[in-house]
Amino acid sequence: MVDTEDINDPTRGERNQRLNAALFALGAVICSPKELNLEDAVKASCFLSFCYVEQKATRVLSANLLFRLWQRYPQVLHAEEAVEWCTFAFFYYPKLEYFRPEALQCLLRLMEMPTTPKQLPPSIVEYVSLDPLKPSVMEQLANALFRNEQVTQVHPMLHPVWKDLFDLMLKRCGAGESLQEHLTTFVHTVIVPYRRGSSDVPRRTLFQNLVMELGQIAVQSADHRERTQVLEMANKAAGYGKKISAKASTLAELKQLPVSALQEKVMDLISQYKSLKDSDLASHSNRKWILRELRNSLLVPVREGISCDYVNDAAFFFLRYGFFPPKSAGDQKMANHCIYLFAELFSFTLKGDLMRPKSTVNPREIMTLYLEKEEKGLTRYKTAVDHKKFKKARNLIVDALENSAKRSVLFYDKEDIEILLVLLFLMLSVDDASNADATLIATSVVPDLTHFFLNGSLDSLDMLYDIMMTIILRKTSPLHVLPLQSCIRRIAIGYMQKFAKFIRSEETVTILLAPLKEAFNTDSRELARLDRVKNGENEDSDSEEDDQDQRADPDEVADDESQGDSESSSDNDDDEDDESTSAGSEQSAEGGGL
Repeated sequence: MVDTEDINDPTRGERNQRLNAALFALGAVICSPKELNLEDAVKASCFLSFCYVEQKATRVLSANLLFRLWQRYPQVLHAEEAVEWCTFAFFYYPKLEYFRPEALQCLLRLMEMPTTPKQLPPSIVEYVSLDPLKPSVMEQLANALFRNEQVTQVHPMLHPVWKDLFDLMLKRCGAGESLQEHLTTFVHTVIVPYRRGSSDVPRRTLFQNLVMELGQIAVQSADHRERTQVLEMANKAAGYGKKISAKASTLAELKQLPVSALQEKVMDLISQYKSLKDSDLASHSNRKWILRELRNSLLVPVREGISCDYVNDAAFFFLRYGFFPPKSAGDQKMANHCIYLFAELFSFTLKGDLMRPKSTVNPREIMTLYLEKEEKGLTRYKTAVDHKKFKKARNLIVDALENSAKRSVLFYDKEDIEILLVLLFLMLSVDDASNADATLIATSVVPDLTHFFLNGSLDSLDMLYDIMMTIILRKTSPLHVLPLQSCIRRIAIGYMQKFAKFIRSEETVTILLAPLKEAFNTDSRELARLDRVKNGENEDSDSEEDDQDQRADPDEVADDESQGDSESSSDNDDDEDDESTSAGSEQSAEGGGL
């Protein structure tokens, strides 16, 4: 065991090094599974209290190691020496008008103990008898914790005392107390009084972390009504959400839930999203959190054969809030996010023993629902209503899907091609009519694709490849079309790979290689570079004129110099080759020089 009396080194640097080494070694001892006897545990407690007093830089570490020691060996707090050192370190040294955050951590742990240590001073015993979640006590705790020097000292870390407070709230709520009551107390006594006015970076960072933790607790409450009330309170009082959103649950956490719990969670999140209004201060960040949580919940893999009804419900929810949201949900960014989630969920068709659940929504049902909303004027975009080209292309898709029984034998597995046609239907409905690529898809690609869907064969594969390459190589598209375009492009690439083994004609290979040849054709770029260099040169220099003559056409050089010397020009005809022309030009140059 380390003896505190032996640490009396002449230099402060060496002393701090030994103190740090002893502190980390003691931390390893405390966290190891090997048990300590009571005497060693008491000495370790005294030494950690000494480290807390002696070294300011490691106070958070030394104090939390001490609390870990108390957690493993509760009998230490009944030893007189350990309690004296603890009292001196946390409450008496140095004399301040407030307690440090580690002292508040110590008080919280003493408050939770069933019996108070007898050696504590009467004033500390009085503090221990208080309830930390009571508004008046919480106000005093916040007054101590928001001291500038204490906030700056641990920046940008969130001090463990805040985690202890949140854990205490959750523990009380688990015992049956109201989460709304505790969070309301926390917001009105900790957040609201200290968030007003200008503040420095450490305090702003602390508020950001606190509000994030607060939102994490609020949005994961089991009671939907209580969660809604807490979020509404946080929106109005704490300003939760303008740029701060809670962290979504990780996939590892969600994998622990059974399918029934996932079903309940997804439906609860959907109802929570529907209850949000644009007038709420934190509507954007709350919607962002819900969509992230929904996406993670839908990514949880399940065994093949297990029915997951919540996937279809989520697909219709994304369809509605992406393409025809209600008036209370006018957030365009979140609507585009819903379009992306819908396209991702609806277009997933991979099969495996353990995969994310797939949507089983009928494609015709999606088109019917969209057309109904479009007739009522509820959709975000009305491209197909205002432009006949797009409407005609959509009608071709609807007719092709209605005659799906007569489709080409190449599409014996119709799942992917029907998804592709439905996504094209939605893209035509919301695309930009002034976009040349969108017009090309409406007037050329869709008619050819529907024709190939019904009458395609291996002999006409070049038509399919032409269609797919046009879709894949689309250059520009509006922001809300990009999610649909990415899924359409993925399916098109899949079909190109699928039918690659059937390529027999040179036309199909030419179609495939055309964009590659265009991409690697550097002649035009090299000529453009030479033109830029030529335009930027100084024409007064003789050397630059020589470079221009070398870059010019030999026939033009000969013509220019023949005007300066008629004798040399008469000896050279226009039909002579490059060598004779250049030779004549050299002779004329020499004659001019003489």
